[in-house]
Amino acid sequence: MDNYYQMLGITRTATAVEVKAAFQAKMKALESSPLQGEHRQNQEKMLQKAFLTLLDPKNRVKYDRQLDVAAGPVVVLEDAEKKGVSVITMTVVALLLVGAVAGGWYVTHPSAKKQEEARKAMEAQTPAARSRAKNAQKEGKR
Repeated sequence: MDNYYQMLGITRTATAVEVKAAFQAKMKALESSPLQGEHRQNQEKMLQKAFLTLLDPKNRVKYDRQLDVAAGPVVVLEDAEKKGVSVITMTVVALLLVGAVAGGWYVTHPSAKKQEEARKAMEAQTPAARSRAKNAQKEGKR
C-alpha cells in the first residue's frame, strides 16, 4: 500500500467517524481472510498504525505534510494562450530546435576532415617519421 488512506480505503478528507468505520471493516475482512501467522500480524499492525495516525488530528496533520513532501512540488502550468503564444508556435520552435541539434550531429566541419586525415597519415608513419613531423609542426608554429 502506498499510504494509510489507501490502506483503509478512504480519502484525505475523511472524518474520524469514517476512519473508524473503515478500520473496523478492514479488520473484519482480515479476520475472515485465509491469512495466518506473521503475515496476518503484520497486516493488523499496519492497519492499527494507520488508524491511530489518522484518528489523532496532530498526527494526521504531520502525516499529511509528509505525504505532500514525498509527492514533490506541484507544478501548475499556465495556459499558453494567455501569454500570446500558440501551441502551433511552440511546436514549430521545438521542431526547429530538434532539427538544429540533429543537424549538428551529422554535419562535419571541413577543418575537422583535414584534422582527421592528418591524424591518419601520422599514424601510418613510422615512429621516427612521426617525431620529425611533430618537430616540424612545432617549429612552424613558432
